[in-house]
Amino acid sequence: MESSRHHGVDGVDGVDRERNLHIHRYRYIRMVATETYSRHLIRTARRNAGLTQVELARRARTSQAAVSAYESGRRSPSVETLCRILAAAGFEVRMRLVEPDRHDATRAIAESLLPTEELDAFNERERRRVSRRRAGTSEASATRV
Repeated sequence: MESSRHHGVDGVDGVDRERNLHIHRYRYIRMVATETYSRHLIRTARRNAGLTQVELARRARTSQAAVSAYESGRRSPSVETLCRILAAAGFEVRMRLVEPDRHDATRAIAESLLPTEELDAFNERERRRVSRRRAGTSEASATRV
């Protein structure tokens, strides 16, 4: 795996040999003024499809310079253009508007799968951790006053 930094993004590239896919994960390390989401979608789709920028551009009926500009973040594609480029790489864009996930349902399911004693021990450790944290915060606040 190799690491790179570009425009406030720490990228890690790797290979999922089981599914023969390249994996591109990004962690945002500071605020980025430019739109970066579509550039990563395009690059990831192109790499997973095993295409060069020239090949993707030909399939998407655009120029290699345009693909390069989108991937580098110099330009941002319209939604229509993004969909066309990703389709040329064999992917589709799916968007939906949903309420924020509060993870309550997922947590309830996960907790129901744990043995009672393990869940009780975890909850007790969390209560102690939170109490220590609150006590430390209170002490730090009192010394600042």
